[in-house]
Amino acid sequence: MSERIVGGEFLLKPRSGLKVRRVLDWEAAGLAGLLGAFCMFVLELALMPLAGQGVLAAPRTIADALFGASLPGGGAGRLVAIALFAHLTLGLVWGRAVAGLVFARPEADAVPLGVMFGLSLYVVNFHLIGLALPGLAAAGGWVWVLAHLLFGAVAASAYRRLERLAYE
Repeated sequence: MSERIVGGEFLLKPRSGLKVRRVLDWEAAGLAGLLGAFCMFVLELALMPLAGQGVLAAPRTIADALFGASLPGGGAGRLVAIALFAHLTLGLVWGRAVAGLVFARPEADAVPLGVMFGLSLYVVNFHLIGLALPGLAAAGGWVWVLAHLLFGAVAASAYRRLERLAYE
């Protein structure tokens, strides 16, 4: 197989009869999801006071969605830990979904596709899952929309920057 560099990427020219395809970098996808989820979490904490809610409104909403009324008291630290754990765990999953969406597309399409993914994720979380969890549906608002858009954009952009080109 011969290699050449074009635009910073290695292009492989297979010998006749060989099939080569690019594969998703799962590690980069997971890291991109973690980065997107962390940025989303920080944005929620920063913007909730601007929306007329307390800084802990987002962590409380997430903890209530996960545990309902069964969550015992424990203060702000417990709420932040629960919400951050939920964001990072889901970020691992959704980061891989974003990566699957953008990895075979042109690099310029990554952020717009990530933003559309984030908006879709908001709709699923607050309008579909919100049907089963009325408290979650009631909490939806512009802060949550922006946070989901940011998640998609950061995860998509981070994946494109972190991915290592691999072929099989």
